[in-house]
Amino acid sequence: MFPGRCSGACRRCRGRRPVKLTVWSDTARIEPFKAFDTAHDNVELEIVTVAPPDQVAKLQLAMRSGDDVPDVIFMAELQQIAQLSTRRSNYLMDLSDKVGAGVVESFLPNALSPCQSGDGKLLCLRNDLAHFIAWYDAPKFKELDLNVPTTWEEFEKIGEVAAENGMIVGSGTQPTPVVNMLIAGGCEPGFLVEGSTDTIKIDMGNEGCLAAAGMVDRMRANGSLSAHGPFEPSFVTEVKDGKLLMFNGPTWFGEHVMRPLYELERGILAASSAVTGTPSIPRRWSS
Repeated sequence: MFPGRCSGACRRCRGRRPVKLTVWSDTARIEPFKAFDTAHDNVELEIVTVAPPDQVAKLQLAMRSGDDVPDVIFMAELQQIAQLSTRRSNYLMDLSDKVGAGVVESFLPNALSPCQSGDGKLLCLRNDLAHFIAWYDAPKFKELDLNVPTTWEEFEKIGEVAAENGMIVGSGTQPTPVVNMLIAGGCEPGFLVEGSTDTIKIDMGNEGCLAAAGMVDRMRANGSLSAHGPFEPSFVTEVKDGKLLMFNGPTWFGEHVMRPLYELERGILAASSAVTGTPSIPRRWSS
């Protein structure tokens, strides 16, 4: 969740009740915003649906033209923080003194690191923190005599079987799934150095990065990782045509994406426990 410094809406209703706030949301989060609105008599939400790819450009345009900007935005990509923290688009509010310590401490260690600036400001709160698990087509797994993978090597082998049968096991181009595979494989694409507030470590050449990137490249080449993102119409069509064998994703993906968007019938979708070597590592290499 990305709160703005003070939009036109917040200026207009300061000191009045109920407070009217403008929220930009994607379609998946409309219902939770409505539930919040219903539960808080002192807040009136104006919920505006804005497609995630259009949010930054639309917000920057509104700020330059002097139009009202939202008080809160739900954004799917944490990378957009940098685009909203420039001198020309200085949108984000510092939440450091507005969010209680108990709330911050309720997150897992380092979970809010992507929301923190180098000088220690808290610029957002994360929403969808969830286990990274394997969703799979249970009947197809049984038909092909497959077991849910427990290592990345096993995942790639299942990708080979999927390719041989004209199926896919995920997306090889959409940033979030690919970054998840890199990080879960041990890659360090950019994390704060432990004990530092202004230094990040970027090591795309370590063994974890090279192994995970090589796997993605090979699976893109054989077609087991789709060239389309999981929310794109082409990917949805592939799923509805019965071509999705499995998908690595968050625990909420089944209920909020696969069933409503992919329209999978009951009895097909199954979820693994976290595919793991040890409880603290979401995925591992066999070695």
